Amino acid sequence: MSNPWEEISLSDYENHMKLDSVKQLQAMNEMMKEQFNTYPISCVMILGIAGGNGLEHISKSKLKKVYGVDINSSYLEEVNRRYPNLDGILECLCIDLINETCQLPKADMVIANLLIEYIGYECFQKVIQHVYPKYVSCIIQTNTDDHWVSESPYLHVFDKLNQVHHQIEVQELEKAMLQINYYTIRTLEYMLPNKKKLIQLDFKRKNKNTPTLETERLILRKFTENDLEAIYRIYSDEEVNTFLPWFPLKTIEDAKIFYAEQFKNKYTQEKGYYYAICLKEDNIPIGYINVSASESYDFGYGLCKEFWHKGIVTEASQAVIEQLKEDEIPYITATHDVKNLRSGKVMKKLGMKYQYSYEEQWQPKNILVTFRMYQLNFDGDDSRVYREYWKNSKVHFIEKDI
Repeated sequence: MSNPWEEISLSDYENHMKLDSVKQLQAMNEMMKEQFNTYPISCVMILGIAGGNGLEHISKSKLKKVYGVDINSSYLEEVNRRYPNLDGILECLCIDLINETCQLPKADMVIANLLIEYIGYECFQKVIQHVYPKYVSCIIQTNTDDHWVSESPYLHVFDKLNQVHHQIEVQELEKAMLQINYYTIRTLEYMLPNKKKLIQLDFKRKNKNTPTLETERLILRKFTENDLEAIYRIYSDEEVNTFLPWFPLKTIEDAKIFYAEQFKNKYTQEKGYYYAICLKEDNIPIGYINVSASESYDFGYGLCKEFWHKGIVTEASQAVIEQLKEDEIPYITATHDVKNLRSGKVMKKLGMKYQYSYEEQWQPKNILVTFRMYQLNFDGDDSRVYREYWKNSKVHFIEKDI
């Protein structure tokens, strides 16, 4: 069955929308100006672009890519005809959002104005999860009566839309977005002459704290109180903890305290990466990977010794690094004791590059250690180096042939 929007001519749609008794075209034009210019984005996707209303507000100095998506190919042809000045950044995509979600590219922001009404909450969730934008801006319409299409000479053009129309409510939309990790950051209202109202809802993606990841052999997840025995096993082994900044745990009670301080409390923060490394076969922690929330983005890891030399830390680290890139973390650093050459090899396998060495009176063990600092910049800018360790150490130097 074809979608009713494929049968509605653009002229009928726009003539209805711009009537003095409706004025939705004019209202959304003004609202889109704000949508394009409020947030720090370089790539935007407009769902249900129709004839391109509002595209004249796009600044090529700010936006490097604009995707216009619609199910009606004739609408998209008109968009390209109307906006030749956007050649080079505007790409129109004829996509059925209900059945062809996987064809959508990624974007920093999704704009969906009077669109969710025709695909429903669940489909919209799938679209947003696939495109994975940082920001989402939607305009929905609220009605004072049972008629969601305003009276006009073009009214019957829209009769078949009853087949696909969903009434969208503010609270239900906010609930649906929270389910996929987006929270409301702004709400605006625009009154229309026909006693209807446009409501703009802007959402921002939450920075997830330790989202579960999977690799071929591993599950990377949060530690829980059910993992106390595993935590004790990992952090009580003296050989495993030789090069770690804490003393080996002595009892299960120590493990309980360690879990609360090092994991449970940090999981309440908006952002964080504090992973238990688990084999898929039993989902029991055998090691860990942490990324600090400080500017150093210090990347640390440890593994029970019976699992050494199997590429497990490398496999887990690569998965975490992909998550960090997706979350727009700019880089990671990692340090290792010069005596711990095995750790340095892992850093190199991950693509990290040696930057410098420095001495530190390491706490709480209170021993003098020489560390090597490695860094991986996710944008490839090797000129950026985190230098706080260098600045804070009286003894620092660059080794050759590392």
